[in-house]
Amino acid sequence: MDLHRAVRDAVRAGERSLLRVVERLGASESEAARDAADALEVLSDFGLARPGFSQVGAVEIELPSSVLTIRMTGLAMPVPVD
Repeated sequence: MDLHRAVRDAVRAGERSLLRVVERLGASESEAARDAADALEVLSDFGLARPGFSQVGAVEIELPSSVLTIRMTGLAMPVPVD
């Protein structure tokens, strides 16, 4: 299972957390998918990443915007392509 398929299947199933994608990758027969799941799972405990890795049954919050941007020192946004 590749990352695109795991994301697609989670979205189609109505799952709204990156954690569900990680679980799908972790259950894959593909070693590369399981490695990706391990790498992403490590990020799930990182404070700024937590909003993307919500647990089932977590309280949803409403944001005033549809886009959440977190800027970190030393991490630049990509340059727009014309």
